[in-house]
Amino acid sequence: MKRITQREALDLGLTRFYTGKQCIHGHDCERYTLSGECVKCNNERARRQAKLRSEKMKAAKTAREAA
Repeated sequence: MKRITQREALDLGLTRFYTGKQCIHGHDCERYTLSGECVKCNNERARRQAKLRSEKMKAAKTAREAA
């Protein structure tokens, strides 16, 4: 992958860029231009949030049915 800075990616209108450096969690992948967050970290966070929402919905449904 070609290394590019976040500023260059913004100027080129790209949605992602690659710095060649690892994120704080050790992932060596592209980052999102707007947030600077690495793609893998973003995916992991989205999965955690979806699981949490699912658990909350199940608990709410159980509470409604018990009432």
